[in-house]
Amino acid sequence: MSGAHINPAATLAFALNGQLKWKLVPVYMLAQYTGAFLAALVLFLNNYEAIMAVDGGQHSASGATNSTGLIFATYPAPYLTIWGGLLDQIIGTAVLLFSLCAVNDQSNHGLESKHQPLAIALVVGIVCVSFNANCGAIFNPARDLSPRIVTYIFSYPLVWEPLNGLYWIVVGVIGPHLGAIIGLFGYKFTIGWALGCHERQLHSLGAAGGDSGRFKERD
Repeated sequence: MSGAHINPAATLAFALNGQLKWKLVPVYMLAQYTGAFLAALVLFLNNYEAIMAVDGGQHSASGATNSTGLIFATYPAPYLTIWGGLLDQIIGTAVLLFSLCAVNDQSNHGLESKHQPLAIALVVGIVCVSFNANCGAIFNPARDLSPRIVTYIFSYPLVWEPLNGLYWIVVGVIGPHLGAIIGLFGYKFTIGWALGCHERQLHSLGAAGGDSGRFKERD
């Protein structure tokens, strides 16, 4: 129904590019963050006994051998700075959106609709594995912020504190939004622009060929 708009960062980028009506942006984002919250809530309740068996009710967000907070939200690697995390998410999300645009662009000999889900799943999986080390491959603000709220509700300590309290907003929210915009417009003004020029050239040649044919018929 929505074209699988499950990422607020992608939703904003598509709206800026004119591919999504602005009146739908808050509706989609509300649904995305609510869906992620409910999914994390169900995950916690369904695995409550397992979580209690691991941490004994002494919930830890990250850092300990029995930390269970990483099941829900991401946390930075010990060496990571705020700027390193921001750059990681900008680049990773940009690569993700750039790749998805290539898959979906029919003028780029894009895949048939029936093959796109598998290709998109492979793209997401590869990018997540490639950018997992620094901060868990966020790329989607809803998938980090909403579960973080769930862990806060269930008394996980220090969920907002990493990197002086800036990690969750700068790396988890701002980074993916900037990366999505860069990735989408990066594709549009490189490969998309080149393909557009090629199509216009073919159209001009086709029109010229048609005119030549009409001239010959008149002769």
